[in-house]
Amino acid sequence: MEPIICGPSAFKYYRTPPQVLALCHELPTIRNRAAQTALPNNPTAQAVLGTTIHSLISTRSQHTGAVHMKQHLWEGPRPSDCEFEDPIVGTLTSPLFTLLTLSREYTATEVAMAMYELCGKFTVYAPSKELEALLPSPDDARKLGFGWQRVVDPRGMPSSLWMREPLVEIHELKEFADDIKGVRGARTFSAAADMVLGVTRSPLEVKAAMLLGLPRTKGGFGFLLETDRVIRLDASARSIVGKDYLVADLYLESSDGTRALDIECQGAVVHSGLGAAISDADRACAIEAMGIGLLYLTENQLRSGHKLEIFAELVGDKLGQKLQQRTDRMRRKENELRFHLSKGWEGLCGVS
Repeated sequence: MEPIICGPSAFKYYRTPPQVLALCHELPTIRNRAAQTALPNNPTAQAVLGTTIHSLISTRSQHTGAVHMKQHLWEGPRPSDCEFEDPIVGTLTSPLFTLLTLSREYTATEVAMAMYELCGKFTVYAPSKELEALLPSPDDARKLGFGWQRVVDPRGMPSSLWMREPLVEIHELKEFADDIKGVRGARTFSAAADMVLGVTRSPLEVKAAMLLGLPRTKGGFGFLLETDRVIRLDASARSIVGKDYLVADLYLESSDGTRALDIECQGAVVHSGLGAAISDADRACAIEAMGIGLLYLTENQLRSGHKLEIFAELVGDKLGQKLQQRTDRMRRKENELRFHLSKGWEGLCGVS
């Protein structure tokens, strides 16, 4: 039986743009140790699965000890619809099962970050120099109809951020968590799923949603918020931006519903790559015309505990809401959360 690609390798596959997969050759079968030892040197494996290949085995006798292959034993029945067949790389764990296999190795916060990505409208993939030379430009990619759009940086150069439709629906996380109770990794999976507050469009939005929206006991500031909220504009606001609606990165309302706040995450790559059609000034004017407050949040503010605390106090003031006093334990949780969120997103959950 062919090993099933799982864990960080399967996660990297789901990050891989179809533009890259279209350039790859089919992988050889990997049933024996010799083939498995040679696999990590294969260009397709390096581009799609990583330098260490993670696979799922059902019996200890399948363990080969091949160099650069990490084999994970799964005993007993597997969740339904747990496999996915790809003509290039073979059999992989499904997106939800991949998250469960990650839950056996990583913290709930790290798994939640991976969930945000698979449930979000973005992914992070940095091609090698060799692949970069073969990939079409971001404009060409749109014409080819791959469905994944690459974001450019402020210099107009392709970045590692790609936009695409979600691969997993958030409600599927909750349903899957109910189905896997008692399975190893299920508690971490469930805890991670509870940390996913909505659909996001970049790692920066994920960090902002988690730090501002998670409860104090989990390291956040406990604001009730929506991600990717559509704001319908009236005639006055429409005349400013020439659009019927705008989408708020984070949308918050006061408990009595009389105040609203739009928080925009100012990541240079996202705003210069996809948001350049509307200037920040016009957006601010339109949002304020709707009676909604507007704040901009940067990566630098998120990284600094002091700056983020001042920002959170400002959010509370605008919503007429006083922040809950933090205990020492809450501060430790916030530091732990910020530590995980500060790591490089490209290497999330062991992706190499």
